[in-house]
Amino acid sequence: MHELAKELGLTSKELLGLATALGIGASSPSASIEDAQADRIRRRADAEGLRRACEASAAEGFTGSVAIHPDQVDIINAAYMPGEAAVA
Repeated sequence: MHELAKELGLTSKELLGLATALGIGASSPSASIEDAQADRIRRRADAEGLRRACEASAAEGFTGSVAIHPDQVDIINAAYMPGEAAVA
């Protein structure tokens, strides 16, 4: 887990939070996980990073982003979609 946290640029606490959210029972940063579990955590971390980046750029006035994978489209749309107050 420690190496995965370093790879993803997360703290051990953030990584444990992602693992818990995905139902992966890792009790400490020194715990070992299977490759398939690490891949699930990587995918979730990538999605969370994309969401945060899109929300930050939307707050700065940008109106869209480019997706390089179909899984990114919903995340990008949600970040840049105007709220009901902005549409009315």
